[in-house]
Amino acid sequence: MKNVKILGFPLWLYAILTLIMVILGAMDWLPGNMLGSLAFALIVGTLLGYIGNQIPVWKTWFGGGMLFTCLVAGAMNTFHLIGPNAQKAINIFNGKTGFLDFYICMLITGSVLALERKVLIKSFVGYIPTILGGVVCALGLAGAVGQLTGIGWVNAVCNYAIPIMGGGNGAGIQPMSRMWGAATGMDGNSWYATAFAVISLGNLMAVIMSAFLNKLGEMKPSLTGHGQLIRGAENLTADKQEFHPEFADYATGLALGLVCYCTADLYAAHVSVINNYSIWVSPSTNLPIWWSSSPC
Repeated sequence: MKNVKILGFPLWLYAILTLIMVILGAMDWLPGNMLGSLAFALIVGTLLGYIGNQIPVWKTWFGGGMLFTCLVAGAMNTFHLIGPNAQKAINIFNGKTGFLDFYICMLITGSVLALERKVLIKSFVGYIPTILGGVVCALGLAGAVGQLTGIGWVNAVCNYAIPIMGGGNGAGIQPMSRMWGAATGMDGNSWYATAFAVISLGNLMAVIMSAFLNKLGEMKPSLTGHGQLIRGAENLTADKQEFHPEFADYATGLALGLVCYCTADLYAAHVSVINNYSIWVSPSTNLPIWWSSSPC
């Protein structure tokens, strides 16, 4: 235990920091700003992730620390294990403040910039059509099952498949519920409640199935890409030189990611046909009947 370090801290020091943050959260003494929220997320979230990665069966088949952290954090919010002001500050930090958007933006930008140019070009040619084909097949299969079970293909696609394929909660079903309400004239919150349950089950099944696929790949390596996402990519990166980024490189990536996000936000708010036009649905057939230029 003397050699265990969590978040770079020795275990004894990390235990003291965790105790401080737990007391601040439970007594509602946590600063109601970004500093308090980030401190609580770093210390308590990292501890929950560490615990989840140590549970024998859970770490292999049920998502490990990532899913364990999500579930315990949800329990903290549901059962009010932290004070209301602390709870509100953390929710605002991850919601209106946009920290989650910032994290995803930096993650995507960093992933793209870390790829070799030749690999990136090849991925657009072979990988993007594969993803789009997978989405089409997933929606088609959901529609077919919905038709066979009697709930209808439109209901299955709109209320089950699309929420799961939408990318989660903050960037998925939350804006989709508003679009659904604008398109149908009904209460978007009712659709959101059902969609949240659907994506929760979908995420859990995705974690379990990925664990099974990982075990299958370990037993039969011939079914995997041996760590290579694209066939032949190892030849494109053979002459790659070792690169050691400096502080200026991090600043460059940060600035580029933020500008790309602002540009994408402008496109989504004023240019995108999907975001700025509503599909009006027939009440009798539940099928789309025309486009409207009213913003969703």
